[in-house]
Order: sequence, then structure tokens, then C-alpha cells
Amino acid sequence: LTTSGVTSTIWSARELGWEGIAVVHLWRQLADRALADRVRDHWHARANYLASKLPTAGAWDVRVDDSRLGTGSWWMPWQQAIGAYGLDLACRVLGDGGSHLPLIAKNGARHVVLQAYQQEGGRWVEYELAALDGRRNRSGMFATSWMPLGVSVFVRYWPDDPHGRTIWQQILDQS
Repeated sequence: LTTSGVTSTIWSARELGWEGIAVVHLWRQLADRALADRVRDHWHARANYLASKLPTAGAWDVRVDDSRLGTGSWWMPWQQAIGAYGLDLACRVLGDGGSHLPLIAKNGARHVVLQAYQQEGGRWVEYELAALDGRRNRSGMFATSWMPLGVSVFVRYWPDDPHGRTIWQQILDQS
């Protein structure tokens, strides 16, 4: 394990979350602390690479005319929510290697909360698929999986924001 080879392609926003969660788990659990330190150092190099590829605000992983999503430009808030969570976790536990990846994670979660949740009938409803032109789709399957991870990051950074607090409280009340 070296810091070279950190240029692997980013295939999806969700993989970023799993990567962050995995690196934290490895660093915490490895009995070989020298190897754990190499994992952390590799993460720092990877964080700098990821920060060079991701937007500092807005939607990540925009897909155009994807037959699974529809015509036009779409992003998947459920994937960005887990991506923001995992990146934020890894940066908080292992550091950011001098990158602006924490800002990307924070703003990525903010975009999920502000764009993918809509109030309907007095409740906040999550939309896991969103077109950049405002079209949305939801299955209802993401209310308790993945989407709350983005909200948890949002309320960490904006604890007094009424929009985020109300959504977070609704999530807590439903669990």
C-alpha cells in the first residue's frame, strides 16, 4: 500500500461514502498500527485527489440521458447522501490531508437536504432521484436508508437550521 495509485476513477457518489467508511474501519481495527498509518497516509493522498475531481457545491455524479433515470441530466441524492457521510467521517477521524474535501462533503450534504427534500402534507418527503431541471422521482424506500446520512452531516454543520432540524427530528421520530 503506497500513496501512488490514488487516481482511480470515481464511478458513483455512493462509492465515496463506502470508501470513507472503509478507511476509518481499517484504521481503527488494524492490529498492525504501521499498516494502519499507511492506510491513513493513503487516505490523505486520496482525499487530495478526490477534492480535485468533485465540485465544491451542488450535485455530484450527474448522469446525462441515463436510461435508468430518464432524459436530461440527473443526480442521485441518495448516493450523494452516503457519499457526503463517508467523506465527512473519514476527514473527521483521519484528517483531510490538507485538502478541501471536508467542504465538499459538507456542501454535498447541504445540497441533498435543500434540494432532495420537499414538504408534502405537513411532512418532509425525500426524493432519491432528481433532474437538474427540477423533475424528481421517489420510491419511498430511501426514507430510512441512505438519505438520513446526508441529513446527519447537514445538522452537524448547521445545527440551528430549521429546515434541517425539522427533517432530522422527523427521521428520529420515525425510527
